[in-house]
Amino acid sequence: ETDGRDFIAPCKCKGTSKYVHRDCLDHWRAVKEGFAFSHCTTCKAPYYLRVHVHTDRKWRTLKFRFFVTRDILFIFALVQFVISALAYLVHFIDGLQNYWLRTA
Repeated sequence: ETDGRDFIAPCKCKGTSKYVHRDCLDHWRAVKEGFAFSHCTTCKAPYYLRVHVHTDRKWRTLKFRFFVTRDILFIFALVQFVISALAYLVHFIDGLQNYWLRTA
């Protein structure tokens, strides 16, 4: 793995301007105005930009399974709570009905 300090050749410049630290180029692109974000200010060529995404498939799969399991368990617990609340409500209403029938 690199720490961002490796030399790259992002444009068509030659000689001593050809290679630059990645961090230096990122800083230069951030502070310069105009088209410097996407083009070299020396040779006017567009930068050769490539995004490297390093993913660990096992970790992503494990994380995805964890989130799916968490969501399923949450929904299951929520359904159980709703069923219990409805059962308690029915029991309470039935008790009130029996109370009013006995006192009438």
